[in-house]
Amino acid sequence: MEQWEMMAKMVKEFYLAFKQEEFLNKDMTEERGHLRDLLLMEEKTEYMKAEIENDTVGKLDAVVDMAYVHIGTLLERCKGDVDLVVETLYFDTADSESMEICNRIEENNFNGIFFPAFKEVHRSNMTKLDKNGKPVYYTEGSKKGKIAKSELFEEPKLKEIIEGEDKIGTSDYLQ
Repeated sequence: MEQWEMMAKMVKEFYLAFKQEEFLNKDMTEERGHLRDLLLMEEKTEYMKAEIENDTVGKLDAVVDMAYVHIGTLLERCKGDVDLVVETLYFDTADSESMEICNRIEENNFNGIFFPAFKEVHRSNMTKLDKNGKPVYYTEGSKKGKIAKSELFEEPKLKEIIEGEDKIGTSDYLQ
């Protein structure tokens, strides 16, 4: 349960750093709910592609991203209340998204590496801030308003976690 709380706190940190706290302070609109559903569907599609290609790194990345998006959606629905999000993740058996994510973790034997991978994806996500510590957004097209990657963005180093290498200090993740 402690890891779920830490994950919810990381996602909330992302919201605050990327000036998204307004979505933690108001009721979710139908339009916002639709956007959150689309973000989750995008990650599920990435998972299916990785599964077809037998790409373990891609599957881990997609499962972590599914969890990240789902926790963000729960934070919005729970108005930023981390404890309520953790209760939903941990105790709500009707939460089909959490169940699906847990099933993907289990079926891929990601149990021992999921939390370190989540922390690594969070680290990577935080590198989307620009050199002034400000969020960057797409300004046109279908992604308009969506958070973009800055010039400082670093891809998550998930291959090293899967291989058990300590290139990124995975022992730091286990504390």
